[in-house]
This record gives sequence, structure tokens and C-alpha cells, in this order.
Amino acid sequence: MQIDQSAPSCNETSFSALFHEKREKKLQDAWPMLESSFEEFGVSCALNLAERSVIVSTTGRTKGRNSFDKATRIVELLATTHVPPYLVQTEIPFVVIFF
Repeated sequence: MQIDQSAPSCNETSFSALFHEKREKKLQDAWPMLESSFEEFGVSCALNLAERSVIVSTTGRTKGRNSFDKATRIVELLATTHVPPYLVQTEIPFVVIFF
């Protein structure tokens, strides 16, 4: 028996944040680094420039609830404010983004 892994999990959790058009360029520049860093911890993320939103989701590989919580806080900060690099650093070093 094979299980279809392509369908979203019932346990998937997601978070979305909207950002102002002024933040668009900064997010685009930082996105590849942010995405690869989140991927290491099993957290997926998507940048939607048309809707000016960022979506962060757990995956089957997410390394604990704490990883997802930190990812949502980082995305929320990046989407809403100018974040100095030292504020983005966490216990799990997702990424340091220089703005």
C-alpha cells in the first residue's frame, strides 16, 4: 500500500503576513537566503508579490513546533519593520539578513 504524500497534511499549520510595497524589494533580495534557511528546519515559505504576502507552513519534516514559531516571528518582523540583523538571530540560526 502506498500513501499519497503530495496532499497537504491534516496537521499542517500555516501563517501568513502581508507586507507594504516598500518592503517588497528587501524581501525579494533576502528571499533565497531565507527560504534555504527555513528549508533546513523543515519549514516551507512562499512569497507572493502579487498579493504582497508571505506564507510560512509546517511540513512533514518540520523539526519541532519551536522552529515554526520562530519562522513566523521572523517573517512577521521582516514583513512589517526594518529589522537590524542582531534582532533576527535566534537560538536556531535560521538566517541573518542585513537590511
